[in-house]
Amino acid sequence: LAPAQRLQLLASLMRFFVRQPELFPSAALRATMVECLRSVDSLGDATVLARVVSGAMSMHIEDPEVAAASQALWHRLHEINDPEVIVGLVQTCCRWQVDYLLALATARQVIAITPDLTATQVVSLLQAFAKWDIQLDGVLSALMRRVEVLADDLESRQLIAVFSILARLQWRDPGLVSTLCLSVRKSLGSYNDRSIHALLQALTKLKHKEEELLQALVPHILKHTKHMAPAAVSTVLATYTRFEVHSDELLAGCVKCILDALPRVPTMSLQHVLSACARHVPPGSWQVSSDSKNSHSAATTHVARVMAAALPRFAGHCSHDSAVSSMSPVQAQACLAALARMEYRSPRAVSALVGVLCGAGRSSNSAAEVRRYTAMSAGCANSICMAQPFPPRPFTLQTCLNVILSLDCDHYGAIVGSLERLQYWTEATVHLALILYSLCRPQMNNMKASFSMQLASTMSTWELSNEVVQGIEHEVQAASSVHVLPDIAGDWRETLVGDCLRGLPRHAHYLMRNAAGLAQVKMLLDSVRLGVLKPQRPAQEDLAAALAQYDLEDEAREVCLTLYAHPLLQAPGEEGSEEDGAADDESEEVAAELPLGSAAAAPVHPPPLESLLPVPPLGASQFVLGAAIRGLRVDVLLGPLPGGASPLDVWFDEEVVESVS
Repeated sequence: LAPAQRLQLLASLMRFFVRQPELFPSAALRATMVECLRSVDSLGDATVLARVVSGAMSMHIEDPEVAAASQALWHRLHEINDPEVIVGLVQTCCRWQVDYLLALATARQVIAITPDLTATQVVSLLQAFAKWDIQLDGVLSALMRRVEVLADDLESRQLIAVFSILARLQWRDPGLVSTLCLSVRKSLGSYNDRSIHALLQALTKLKHKEEELLQALVPHILKHTKHMAPAAVSTVLATYTRFEVHSDELLAGCVKCILDALPRVPTMSLQHVLSACARHVPPGSWQVSSDSKNSHSAATTHVARVMAAALPRFAGHCSHDSAVSSMSPVQAQACLAALARMEYRSPRAVSALVGVLCGAGRSSNSAAEVRRYTAMSAGCANSICMAQPFPPRPFTLQTCLNVILSLDCDHYGAIVGSLERLQYWTEATVHLALILYSLCRPQMNNMKASFSMQLASTMSTWELSNEVVQGIEHEVQAASSVHVLPDIAGDWRETLVGDCLRGLPRHAHYLMRNAAGLAQVKMLLDSVRLGVLKPQRPAQEDLAAALAQYDLEDEAREVCLTLYAHPLLQAPGEEGSEEDGAADDESEEVAAELPLGSAAAAPVHPPPLESLLPVPPLGASQFVLGAAIRGLRVDVLLGPLPGGASPLDVWFDEEVVESVS
């Protein structure tokens, strides 16, 4: 046979062998192929040569003749205009991950044939590129434009495949994703539970919120929840919550599905469900009953009933031995934060989660000690800090550090803030908080503002001596790789607040746009100004005089004063006309753009504390309604009576609650 005929015969044999390899002996075909490739020259057809090289790669033949044929094909790719051949060659190169240079050269050739590609060929090329992580912007842009043109011709499985490819390549094109979402909405009935799960996962990775599609998917998700695995249901619920698309029916349906399969729900799914519920359900709203005097819709009451029945079971599952043994520290911290955000206080569940953070999951003795100490009456931290002598640590320090050091420093502040919100302070949790503070002190400036604020506002009022805190720091430094810090010169609480304030310049521009974070800053600065953190010193009318007591740099002091006077949070009673209300959004945007130290951010001078409307004392405390401290709205100001009496537990009747809310 002539060389061209020999090559054509070999290409035909290759096609049969790839489809039905049992019909041809591989050794004989290999020998025939090598013999034919020796006579390949430039006169052969480039399309036939591409099929031969593709077949050789599929057979994993690495002879020198194959390498020579591949190099000859690399120089003649421009002669190939058949889309099927190009697609087959790209798929072979990427599937077996051989000849990366040939794959790149073939990928560039795709641009010339893109207008002739069918929907199936485009999806096949994208799958091949995603598998070998070939990211050529020109090639991908051409293929994505072709996908946008053929969006209505794609089948449901092809649409899901394209979404998965976009998520894997992180190709975030809002126009393309919106077009694909519109195509999905036209054929929602053809998607099963797996397709919906894959679609939501891709949208989450792409961080693309398509609210109309998500709302349209709710009935289909509720239809398929019975067939979904608990992990898939939790992922669906977490996706909706992350995009802030709230649906009471979806929340109730997913929670019921998780409850039906609760014994076999993995800890990761439990974390996702609790976090989603914490974002969707307002704090304490799960306590709303049907006979409440407050006006709630039927859907809200239904969700409250579902959550009231679900939270005890979720908390019980958190405290189960099987869940504790398989729970990671990150999952324990997330579950603890979710329970704290919903204000659901389950001593058994919190005890188990604290046990995981203290290393109880790895030691049965440590688990028993932590449960014994955390099962005791939990409450105010100062009742433990002021005990003489200071209570011993109920767990092993080294075991706890092995767990805690696997977390990020931002998790430390979140753990302390969750325990404070739950008011769950025992010997174990107080020791855990002091260990976390010892680990945070070297990197306080690197923490997020909200977490450093939680740490400072929680622990800065603890009545604990420097010797105890310094002793725990030395133990932590000796048992871990934490850098040795200098001893605390003054009061350790002043050092904590000063370190927190020094880190504010890094977060100033974020805090000027975030009302919740700015409120935390203002509350901490008001505590500094009013002398709450330094009871031995009198209150100061001027914040600058109060900050002078701390060793702060000029930049940190200027940032504190600017944030304190920022008009993002207005004082109560400043009600304007309708025109003023319509311009609120614009004024907040302008205020957020004010530079540090701007004259436009002048302080809002509040009335003196003595002129605020007082309420007759109740028990050992007094209430102040309608307070405004430096522009910070205060619903109820609970403070000590003259003479230094500490606030005690106060019971609210319904009239007081309604008047304050």
